[in-house]
Amino acid sequence: MSEVQIYDAPFPVPGTLEASSDSYSTHQIEVQKAAYALSSSIFSYSPESFNLDTAINKWIGLSQHNSHGTVPALTQLETRSGAASVLLGYQGAAAGISKGPISVLATSATLTAMSPVLSQHINAATSSSPLAFNVAALDYDNEAGSLVTDYVSALETARNLGLGLVASHSISEAQAISILASALSSIVPTAHVYGGIRAIRESNKSGESLSAEEISATYKALVSVANSDSLNSSASALFDTLNARLGTSFQPFEYTGASLPGTVVVTFGSTESTLTKQIVKTLVQDGSSIGVINVRLYSPFLDSEFFKVLPTSTKKIIVLGQVANESVVTDSVAHSQLYRDVATAVSLKFGFAVASPVVYDHKYSRNHIWSQQEIYDLFGSSVTLTARADIKETVFWDVDDSSIIDTPGRLAHTISLDGSSTVSHFSKYDNEAQGGVIETQLRVSSSSFNSPYPVEQADLVVVNNLAITKSFNVLGNVKQGVKVIISSKNNVEEISKAVSSNFKRAAIAKEISLYAIDFEAIGDEAETQGRTHSMVNQIAFWKTFSPELTINQITTKIVTANGVDTELVAATVARLVEKVLETAFSTVEIPKEWAEEEIKEEEQLLPSSITSISFIKNGDKPSEESEAAAAAIVSHESWVEAAKQLTFPEAFSSSNQLRPDLPVQNFIAKVKENRRVTPEGYERHIFHFELDISGTGLKYAIGEALGVHARNDASQVRHFLNLYGISPSSIVSVPSKDDVNILETRTAFQAFRDNLDLFGKPPKKFYESLAPFATDKAEREHLEKLASAAGAEELKRRAEVDFDTFADILEEFKSARPSLAQLATIISPLKRREYSIASSQHMHPNEVHLLIVVVDWEDSKGRKRYGQCSRYLSRLPVGTELVVSVKPSVMKLPPTPQQPIIMSGLGTGLAPFKALIEEKVWQKAQGQEIGEIYLYLGSRHQREEYLYGEIWEAYKDAGIITHIGAAFSRDQPQKIYIQDRIRESLDDLVEAFVDKKGYFYLCGPTWPVPDITACLSDILEKDAFKKGLKIDVDKEIEELKECGRYVLEVY
Repeated sequence: MSEVQIYDAPFPVPGTLEASSDSYSTHQIEVQKAAYALSSSIFSYSPESFNLDTAINKWIGLSQHNSHGTVPALTQLETRSGAASVLLGYQGAAAGISKGPISVLATSATLTAMSPVLSQHINAATSSSPLAFNVAALDYDNEAGSLVTDYVSALETARNLGLGLVASHSISEAQAISILASALSSIVPTAHVYGGIRAIRESNKSGESLSAEEISATYKALVSVANSDSLNSSASALFDTLNARLGTSFQPFEYTGASLPGTVVVTFGSTESTLTKQIVKTLVQDGSSIGVINVRLYSPFLDSEFFKVLPTSTKKIIVLGQVANESVVTDSVAHSQLYRDVATAVSLKFGFAVASPVVYDHKYSRNHIWSQQEIYDLFGSSVTLTARADIKETVFWDVDDSSIIDTPGRLAHTISLDGSSTVSHFSKYDNEAQGGVIETQLRVSSSSFNSPYPVEQADLVVVNNLAITKSFNVLGNVKQGVKVIISSKNNVEEISKAVSSNFKRAAIAKEISLYAIDFEAIGDEAETQGRTHSMVNQIAFWKTFSPELTINQITTKIVTANGVDTELVAATVARLVEKVLETAFSTVEIPKEWAEEEIKEEEQLLPSSITSISFIKNGDKPSEESEAAAAAIVSHESWVEAAKQLTFPEAFSSSNQLRPDLPVQNFIAKVKENRRVTPEGYERHIFHFELDISGTGLKYAIGEALGVHARNDASQVRHFLNLYGISPSSIVSVPSKDDVNILETRTAFQAFRDNLDLFGKPPKKFYESLAPFATDKAEREHLEKLASAAGAEELKRRAEVDFDTFADILEEFKSARPSLAQLATIISPLKRREYSIASSQHMHPNEVHLLIVVVDWEDSKGRKRYGQCSRYLSRLPVGTELVVSVKPSVMKLPPTPQQPIIMSGLGTGLAPFKALIEEKVWQKAQGQEIGEIYLYLGSRHQREEYLYGEIWEAYKDAGIITHIGAAFSRDQPQKIYIQDRIRESLDDLVEAFVDKKGYFYLCGPTWPVPDITACLSDILEKDAFKKGLKIDVDKEIEELKECGRYVLEVY
């Protein structure tokens, strides 16, 4: 897994636009690939977390050229009234200039918002600058309180405005239909609509994915046969040309079923069309006289094409027509848009003839989720749904703050590497139940499949938090005899108390096989620290899902999922597998009494699947701002001022930049790994931290540091704003710390969270600036004293003993109340924190590694205090974005690889030495001869703080490291320090440092500097004595510092 793997997206966005066969992707990514390949200008209306343009952003960051040999321009806009104004303004200006169609990425809700403006300009010329919309059928239904699949908005907008409208039903169709829509847009603005929630987030095999050149060639071939005067007359030629080039069989209307059916269902939409088509094939094989017409080209609705495929034997036409909500479903007078089109076509064709088919409107609301059983019932079939033999289905349930929510994603990635299997991965989120619940569905098959509908016959269910059973019927969509894994000790009494009465009754009725994973029996293994529980979860899955696997085979799969970007070795994992299977994974004997369990009233109608509320879990939601803003009284004047600056940037000399308050070049990186390396409960919390910098352009050299721009704690910020009486959504201009003429416009919440050092130490000048605002005489005089020489002793105590912060002082001196704008000028800016980089970019081209300790202490008042940045980073989940920058360093490798290096470090001071050694490994791999490497390190205890110990030992065994001198000061009665280890090998160091002109490095806290410098003096004096020379050691050491051979990186 060379790129970041996050819990709900196990397959990274490809870095290029090359053709691929059977790679894993999403419907949305394939749509983006087509848009990127064809367009020089792309407009995105992506709501936060919908990620409609994630891939495009990545390709732009990587400077990937499209079919025009350029990097497209991406304009990101918000959905609002008049949302199409900027788009249409650009279309007019770009006529004859823009290459290819102007591509738009949006949701159906955005298309509705665009309607008023589009309706006024829909007849504008399209051939020179055609508009091609790619529309995810998606909206948030406030009445339902959930995300919904929304086709009705797209259908009604297309019909009302005369837009072209074409649909794709699966990931394998996404590119082809995007190309078709782009070609149709040369005749009339056209929307390509595709299926909602699953299309954006479900990962599956994409089939044949075209290169940018192939996409362009297909598009040009279609445009060449398009008749600019009439889409009606061009449709047949366009479909024929598309099919001839790609080997497909798309038609405006696609019939599947018996040759002489009595009943035909008409569908529009991904799930509806795919599900109905699959079930019709099954029923026809069993002798049913039925059929289905999947509508591919909805607008214009070509009656002649519809009747080409409608069998003459048809007596009944059932239209699956989506409508806005349940009230329309129950309204006998109201009809769906699709029904009106089909009924009109039938009426015009047959008039009032007795033999004409009868058209029925089977309405369903936007929040309806189709199941296989419903479609069987629709055809009046008595078939009882059974599990497909060729697909195995697993459902994972977990709370969203779980440390093992990445398990399904890791499993999906591992399965994808097995050439004999295909896997799909889809996660859903309920941010309210149990504080946040995630349901992840995995499907595995020996062949490619298309199943854009919910799991109904699960073979395996994994419940990682038993409290979930009290909010969801986790056994509602499972087959008889399902296997169920729960996270619990194998104690029936405890399990009975933890699970719902609904679960107990269903367990008996479904005849489940129940297994328990006891995480406590394993603990957190030192060798797999931070990932142990996830690995235990994976081991239990493989033992249950594929019981035929041997321990060696399971070990291989665990290493595949977890070991590529860690220091794991197979032997370590094999021991863990054996331990899990022997002590932590067992069969639970289900008590017969569960059959008599009375189901509690509140548990009788539990939902069996999550209704998606969001695309992200609670921990990732930008809720601090949004929730605070919702409750706040907005300052109209400040918002108007900000709006003016955004709308008229030239007039206000304003710009939209990434952290313009910071003077260095900044990059946005994503957290790839956050793994504690000291044991839980140990007094020092040290963690290994990895960032994914793919596509950012960030470059770093050996010895350099990474500047991290951390945030203040959101809850503490909200607490302060509430006490002070500041509306979180008020607008404030924050001056740059380096140039007061540069202002950044932010909300109060954002400013105090991101820009101002609210919880830092205030300097004397702050008390001086605050004093004039105090209306209480005693408080004003006290502040003035603190700002004078008379208050120096108290000021020192406040800073060094009480550790008072800006927030503490403002809370203490309650009569001093500067305005929001004034606070922004007297509170110091939040500075970046710099950490030595612990990786070589030659070894890890798309990553930055750090080694960090959480700084904490107790102040004089008994309050627990923390280092702002280290604590912030320690709590960041994988996938979080972070603003970073690079700081140059004096630490460099010697000019030639043959010169030895001698490294001495304490604690997290070992970080840059990992980078130095990795660079040496890379040099050797290039065929260069490398010099000796001496590593001296110190900590208190080997068991708890042998940081990167496994790496050092592995490199020593491989002949990279010459010598390791480890001093663990408290592991024996007598204290042993790092300087003791250095002196044990003075003879070797004299040769390495003096004779071979080696480099000596010290990194870590400042207190060992005199002792380590004394060791270096011993090396120089020993060499001088051997040669009969007399030297000025102090002068020699200063010269070594000057020429860079004695490098101190201390703090």
